[in-house]
Amino acid sequence: MNSETALFISRHADEDVRSLALGRCPEGVDMREALVQISGHQSAMDKLPSWAAVDGILWPEHLSLEQCTSQYVALYKAGLVDTILPKGFTMCDLTGGMGVDCFYLSRSAAAVCYNDVNPQLCDLASHNFPLLGRCNVTISNMTAEEFLRTHSRDHFDLIYVDPARRSNSGDKVVSVSGCQPDVTMLEAQMLRIAGLVMVKLSPMLDISRALSDLRYVSQLWIISFDGECKEMLAVIKDGFVGNTEICSVNIAADGIAGEPLCSTLAEESQLSLPLVSDASVTAGCFLYEPYAAQMKCALYRTLCLRYRVSQLHPASHLYLSKERVLAFPGRQFVIDEVIPFDNRSAKTFFTRTDRANITVRNFPLSSSQLRQRFRVRDGGDRYVFATTLSSGKKVLISTVKI
Repeated sequence: MNSETALFISRHADEDVRSLALGRCPEGVDMREALVQISGHQSAMDKLPSWAAVDGILWPEHLSLEQCTSQYVALYKAGLVDTILPKGFTMCDLTGGMGVDCFYLSRSAAAVCYNDVNPQLCDLASHNFPLLGRCNVTISNMTAEEFLRTHSRDHFDLIYVDPARRSNSGDKVVSVSGCQPDVTMLEAQMLRIAGLVMVKLSPMLDISRALSDLRYVSQLWIISFDGECKEMLAVIKDGFVGNTEICSVNIAADGIAGEPLCSTLAEESQLSLPLVSDASVTAGCFLYEPYAAQMKCALYRTLCLRYRVSQLHPASHLYLSKERVLAFPGRQFVIDEVIPFDNRSAKTFFTRTDRANITVRNFPLSSSQLRQRFRVRDGGDRYVFATTLSSGKKVLISTVKI
């Protein structure tokens, strides 16, 4: 980067990128590179605040930054590694990308190998890691398959891999085998040179599909950030035999992680599901909507047992308690009214409440259909859950978020 471009970036770091793109390009300034760096820094201030605070960090094209792990999620995964491996371990990131996971996962490592098939990303990693204080990283530019062949006689304590979830045509893929590299074909090779393998998977992937596609999965983590499901992480140990532990956790916007919910599918199936009677769903009760990670892991019975709540219906996935459960992993509400879902009752209710946040759980109409039918505007401080109770009765539950 020449000095003119660096100066332009420094002077316009906080300005709107679209406006800059439409403006005049000063002589000597590589405007395309300047816009990439300004946009990247602005995005990183939210997603990677620690990196954004370091002078001289270079940012990749938008797609790589968009797909990289956020700082707080990467830190949580680093904490998982620290509970499994002793300080001073060796690791390799087969698909280093922007280097975020590699950087945080290796915080307790003695030696690290970053590998990526993209030479530009390798150059960025070579530039950024020393600025971030990580000087024990070796950079290599190969495909994952080439790396494993080249290092077939080496040993790592940990291999991490984040397969690209896009096909050659650019379309998004969800299946494990559809990603690049195909870790279903590389699993045995990875385990020959590492005792522990971690695979980042699509949050859209079905849990049973993940467990059938990969062998030796000791743990499967579903991680959400600020309520949104971000990734699924398979922890693979060579020769593991037994039931995979399914774990879900939500990390708040400030980086504080909630208590993880963990169980096996076998243990979950042995529990009973406590259901609430229709008569118990009344004003003054507390209603809970689990975070995305807890919904994804499907440990509904375990959730009830852990937090002493009951479910409204086996398919509704809304929970109720008489006393508030502060630690419940999800949004919390207090019920102020329960309205039978018939045309007259619903119309009367929405006449009094012309603005509401409507959520549909196990209900024949969508939220947009309800808004259109009863002319309800979105928003406000009223939260209405259209759902089905244990008897099969359809209701609208009017609540206030707490």
